[in-house]
Amino acid sequence: MELSIILISHNQSWNIPRLIESVLHETTFVQEREILLVDSASSDGTAELAATFPIRVLRLPASQRLTAAAGRYVGCKHTSGKLVLFHHNPEFDDAAVDRQGRLLVGTVNMQDPFLPEGSLYRLDPDGSFHRLDTGYATANGIGLSPDGRTVYVADQRHRKIMAMDYDTVSGTVSNQHLFALLEEEDGMPDGLIVDAEGFIWSGHWAGWKLTRYDPDGKIERQIRFPVEHVISCAFGGKDLDELFVTAASWGFTEDDWKAQPWAGDLFRVHTGVRGLVEPVFARKSILQVEATS
Repeated sequence: MELSIILISHNQSWNIPRLIESVLHETTFVQEREILLVDSASSDGTAELAATFPIRVLRLPASQRLTAAAGRYVGCKHTSGKLVLFHHNPEFDDAAVDRQGRLLVGTVNMQDPFLPEGSLYRLDPDGSFHRLDTGYATANGIGLSPDGRTVYVADQRHRKIMAMDYDTVSGTVSNQHLFALLEEEDGMPDGLIVDAEGFIWSGHWAGWKLTRYDPDGKIERQIRFPVEHVISCAFGGKDLDELFVTAASWGFTEDDWKAQPWAGDLFRVHTGVRGLVEPVFARKSILQVEATS
């Protein structure tokens, strides 16, 4: 069955040509496949796009605005022979699945990630999309307590980790409060995960380390790494007591590479602490778009 690639646009503030070019470079995806741009924005320009790129454009009236799922390529899925790629502006950063199988995902203004324009969203299995909280200068690492009643979000460029009460039935948040505040020399909080004891592990962008906090926000331990950007972690191994930690090399110069040859690598740490089996997205359906001539 021929596979269509569908790009969904809500507005013209994100760079459609750049997105199309990036998809066209994914030759394993697009070879002998049609690219359909579904545009629910009000501005013009799609005719020029169709003339420039090998795509077909479907314009929708404002009354039929689509509800998008997750970031630039997050949440892409096959359904009825179609590959659906959701896009959103601002762009999405990190994500986690709650104990009920709903996706929580944060956003960032990539033009200026220090602007407090990031938000926390929830994607439900029926495809509906809800904003839970806003005001983040990059909503990065997201994790939930073992009982699922507390959600932690790294407000990265504010150097904070925030905690909120999470209603496991409605999927809404309340009682936002400061969980941890980093000093400038500690870098910025990045990806995080919660272990079986309810302690929070957080990577440090530009901080050379990984920190484990107790549920009250006190530092329980810190692990130093030979790389500046410690960005995320996940538990694995036979007993779920090994922490796999990723590092970044974004923006590195040749001198940086010489000083940090392990930047961008994957590390394994034997913690003596067990992680949790993380839930998967409880998918039931996916947004489908039928193109008509």
